[in-house]
Amino acid sequence: MKTIVSSVMTALAVGTSGLLGMSALAPSAEAQLLRPAQDREITVTQLRDSGSLGLSSHFIDVAVRDYPLNALRITLPPDVDSVNNIEITDASGARVEAQTTREGRDLMITFDQNVVSNDNLRIMMDGVNLRLPVLNTGGYVEYQVNAMQEGFTQMLPLGFARVNVQTQSSGSQT
Repeated sequence: MKTIVSSVMTALAVGTSGLLGMSALAPSAEAQLLRPAQDREITVTQLRDSGSLGLSSHFIDVAVRDYPLNALRITLPPDVDSVNNIEITDASGARVEAQTTREGRDLMITFDQNVVSNDNLRIMMDGVNLRLPVLNTGGYVEYQVNAMQEGFTQMLPLGFARVNVQTQSSGSQT
């Protein structure tokens, strides 16, 4: 049975690669994207923390690791209409210069200079405009965060930054 399954998988791989015009033995494009130039274990940028500082201020903390950071993409959750201001600081509290643009629901943050490895960033979003359902019931919103790092050709998914939301009437953080 094991031989049959292996043969079927090999046939599928060869058949599929023929359709796509790729060699069945070549590593996938995804594997090539994630493989470092040298054979060693790497750690890419990671989400460290997220939360709120009041009803309309949310933050996302990011830890830059082995490769310098060129840009971040933060996708607004459905319950967030807009963000009025974004300020980025490093671990020392110094402002990090970046250009921010909005493309649909995505906030694109492009750093004026690459953020060096082993630095921590705080992305502070002020003037967060939430939709009424989440304001009336509380709960949370989740920002999808992706990073573009030096040496990579595509954005790397970092995950979701979850922010608890207080209700308009509660006046306290949930």
